[in-house]
Amino acid sequence: MRLHIATEQVGATVGRNGRDDVELPGGETGAILRLERLVALAPGDRFVLRRASPAETLAGGRVLDVEPPRGVGRRRITKERLAALAAAVAADATATTGATEAARLELHGALVDGHVRLAPDVAADLRAAILAEIHRASTERTLAELRAAAATSLRRTVRLAPDAARDAATHAIDELVAEGALERVGDTVSLQGHAPVGPSAAVLAAMDRLVEALDVLAPPSLAEAARAVGCPADGIRVLEGAERIVRLDDDLAYAATTYATLQDTAITLAGVAPLTPAAFRDATGTSRKYVMAILEDLDRRGVLRRTPGGHVPGPRAATAGVPGGRR
Repeated sequence: MRLHIATEQVGATVGRNGRDDVELPGGETGAILRLERLVALAPGDRFVLRRASPAETLAGGRVLDVEPPRGVGRRRITKERLAALAAAVAADATATTGATEAARLELHGALVDGHVRLAPDVAADLRAAILAEIHRASTERTLAELRAAAATSLRRTVRLAPDAARDAATHAIDELVAEGALERVGDTVSLQGHAPVGPSAAVLAAMDRLVEALDVLAPPSLAEAARAVGCPADGIRVLEGAERIVRLDDDLAYAATTYATLQDTAITLAGVAPLTPAAFRDATGTSRKYVMAILEDLDRRGVLRRTPGGHVPGPRAATAGVPGGRR
């Protein structure tokens, strides 16, 4: 199609991925447009989409975000977040309130503009991951080790350059030290007074039950499973930080060991012949819902690479680890 905006005309395409096309309230649709060349745009700019042959106008719209989430950050594109951004852009068209940037931060999870800003849920997850990492190390880690582990955990949930992720991790560690949750002596970070900081025994038991519930090829809804075993949101965050579960979407997660098996199966099958969703479904005995989420994750991480004939091993297939799990 052709994008007409101000005096510009440029070729544009819309992908078929579910996150490229989101139904919004009021009959509107949010979509990611990929342009054939660079064009100067700003949030709030109005445009028209036309098809050349047969000639027809397809839609009118407005720009919400000139740099939409990419990579792992696309997992945060939901109807609610996109609708909030649309409302903020409409409001900011008449008065600059900062609402647009706040909505963009919620959509992306992290933004860099001189310093790294994290959405509240991302910041909470990062803090939980830091505490989980230091618990796993028997209460003590070097600052460099803790920062590296926290930065890696952060980059599994939001799109950030390595340096930016390390800066955010350092800031979160400094905050925990200032609050008294952690103690830093030189280059060593430990729990304050080496006292246990973290989930109670009851929550730890619920976390174990949740991992067991997700240790299946077709796991239940994460929210439903958590309610059934009594695992709170903080427990889920700690499980992610401790690399015991792999979260593919807001409500889809696997036990890390199960996901490692599924990943190995996909790599093996793709090495024999291009792997189609139907072939992966038949090999694992799962439904299309799970198969598409898994293949999308493996493509995104470079473990697999999608081709017209199916998925083949990607550049990271030989050394693939599991996000949220260990190989």
